[in-house]
Amino acid sequence: MKIMRFFVLLLVFSLLLCAPSEIAAGQEMNSLYQLYLPLVMKPCVKPMLIAPEDEAQLDTLIPSFTFEVPPVTPSIFILLEISKDPGFGSSAYNMGGHLSGGTVTWQPFSNLEPGTNYYWRVKADCGNYAVTYSDIRSFTTGSTGEMLPPPVLLAPGNGTTTGSTTVTFDWEDTPGAVRYAILYQVQDSYWLLTYVTESTITRNLQASTTYNWYVEAINDYAYGASSDLWTFTTPDP
Repeated sequence: MKIMRFFVLLLVFSLLLCAPSEIAAGQEMNSLYQLYLPLVMKPCVKPMLIAPEDEAQLDTLIPSFTFEVPPVTPSIFILLEISKDPGFGSSAYNMGGHLSGGTVTWQPFSNLEPGTNYYWRVKADCGNYAVTYSDIRSFTTGSTGEMLPPPVLLAPGNGTTTGSTTVTFDWEDTPGAVRYAILYQVQDSYWLLTYVTESTITRNLQASTTYNWYVEAINDYAYGASSDLWTFTTPDP
């Protein structure tokens, strides 16, 4: 390590000697820092994988991935990568977010393929081209679990106009469900996802707006089939 640092410093010193002398002093220092500082910058932190263990045989299509990121300030972008390719030439599922360190557990928002071997790793992006990857682990998803049927929606009714902008979503209980994913959107906009353990949830929505919504029941094995897609409109203010 000391030898490597010596050669890096020697290279920087050589480049400084070769810098054009006609550049103004302030400009010279700024340009040199911008050009050569990455050579001696502190490396990015390395995430450490915790679970699942390498070569784990799982009984689920929605594994929980736990990893640790060493403390860092300011926060950095962390990307969890899942691939069928050990070289990660193609992606099967990615999840990301900004973190400042700590132990994190993430779970996919949709099912992976049953009975399939996957590889996973965590990427830390500290900016300025400083990127570090965790070790790589593999796992195999389950293939014998139960996929729950689609929930039966109750309210707000399909094609109706609600009596208020405070809307209660309601659907029938699905036997075997440990939680539900309810997804709703302003028509032609992005989807909002919420997890609940009961078969109802109330939200304050925009007035004079058309919404789509549906529900999925979830057990320990997988996300179940999606319910019908229903549409409703909120009243004028």
